[in-house]
Amino acid sequence: MLSSRYLHLHEALGLGPMWLKRGAVVLPAESEQAVAVDVRAAEKLAAPPEKQQQASAQEQKPLPPATEPASQVTAAPRRAAPTAPISGAHAATLASLGLKTLRQKEREAAADEAAQQAVPAEPQPDPDNTVARHKQRLSETVRPAKLMIVSICPSPEDNIAGRLFSGKVGELLANMLAAIGMDMQQTHPTSWLDATEFNPNPDTAKLARALPRIRAELELAEPQAVLFLGQFFTAPEQADMMDELCGGLPVFTVPHPARLLRHPLQKAEAWAELKRLREVLK
Repeated sequence: MLSSRYLHLHEALGLGPMWLKRGAVVLPAESEQAVAVDVRAAEKLAAPPEKQQQASAQEQKPLPPATEPASQVTAAPRRAAPTAPISGAHAATLASLGLKTLRQKEREAAADEAAQQAVPAEPQPDPDNTVARHKQRLSETVRPAKLMIVSICPSPEDNIAGRLFSGKVGELLANMLAAIGMDMQQTHPTSWLDATEFNPNPDTAKLARALPRIRAELELAEPQAVLFLGQFFTAPEQADMMDELCGGLPVFTVPHPARLLRHPLQKAEAWAELKRLREVLK
């Protein structure tokens, strides 16, 4: 059998297919590249001698320099791939695993901070310099007095009248003081809570906020004693606040005149306390 590449070779040499034996089988070429090589070789042999020399000289020319190895070529810096936004499906997957995205953490932190700012702080007593400001504000209205009289808050009638101890309550208080040789002009009447809202049982926070103002009144009045009106001041939990206000001044407590009007039997209790006050004010 004769390969087809040899057939092409003989044709290139001008021999033609006449010499082939009858019944010869032509095999397919192994590849087109091999056939091309054989054809070029046949053409070289069939060419004149001067052309064969030129072809040999061209084959002996040095090959062009090879390119630099890849290891010596400086690779361009690789850019970091942009972070893809977290899709809804991705966020749902993280949530199912108990994980949170960075954006969710930032939102929760901002919400917590806003919630903390929204919660009102516990009221704290004002510093001592606030007492000085109250004294400056009240210096034209508070005069020195022999006795300071304190109720817990103005009554609704007092708010209407615009002054403390108005009406029958004021009349009874004036009579009580007259019984121990005192006149209302010698006293400084006031209330712990300086507000129009009637609140006979305020909490500790409200008492603490009002303490600088009433202490400023006491320092301006410079009384010899303090008379508290009402059962509110007889509670043991109010003792520390009263001591903080009065310091070392003598303190006396009687039922409020409004209560004495409703419960006349308690006047005897009030009279006993007033007599003790009288001994101090001599």
